[in-house]
Amino acid sequence: FILIEVIQGLKNLIDKKASLKTLKKENELNDVLQVVIKPRLALWGWSIPDQSRAGKSPTGKDAGETDFVIEAGGKKIALIEALVLKGKEKAKTQKHILKGFDYVDYLQRYYVVIYFKGVAANFDHTWEEYKLDVLDIKFPPILELDKTLDFQLLPNNNDDVRQIKISKTTHKSNVEVFHIMINLTV
Repeated sequence: FILIEVIQGLKNLIDKKASLKTLKKENELNDVLQVVIKPRLALWGWSIPDQSRAGKSPTGKDAGETDFVIEAGGKKIALIEALVLKGKEKAKTQKHILKGFDYVDYLQRYYVVIYFKGVAANFDHTWEEYKLDVLDIKFPPILELDKTLDFQLLPNNNDDVRQIKISKTTHKSNVEVFHIMINLTV
């Protein structure tokens, strides 16, 4: 259900991407996405509070700042980490994937939203490069990637939307990471 609600929210962003072109920063885009999906999640009795501090930061010196944590009855049930990509940015991609696990290390499902703000013609190529960068991450042993499954392309039940890519990776301990890239180029 969470994946469906996030995708529906992202579809709304596609409809407004001309208005979003001036937003360059991840936090600005996250604010808009949160406004869009918050009421959708409320229908299920879930909440998505403003950025909260949890776990540890990438430096380990302080608590991390999550992009989105989805809660049900005050209990964390999922984490969404977001990033802006304009093309292949291996270090940035890998850092964002790993830090979600440091923020909340006990969840079974994590979501990564990639806002693509590069050249429109490079959207598909950037998606393929992103997947290779994720496959090249050295995950902690407890979260090791099941490379026999690779990236599992998920059906996009929104066939009218060619501007969203959706896949899942499976890790040890039955952890799933959903990867959703949205093309926000105008």
